[in-house]
Amino acid sequence: MVSRDLASAPRKDTAGKWVVCTPETVKVFSAAVYFFARELHVATKCRWA
Repeated sequence: MVSRDLASAPRKDTAGKWVVCTPETVKVFSAAVYFFARELHVATKCRWA
């Protein structure tokens, strides 16, 4: 999760934290990001848990 923060130039890093996707946390996820992450997970055969 990354908070919204405006910048006048690109940044190399940002403040944020990893959040496990659960029925409670998915409510605030971007749909585009969720589906991109799901495809990336399948494509790379990652097994995070």
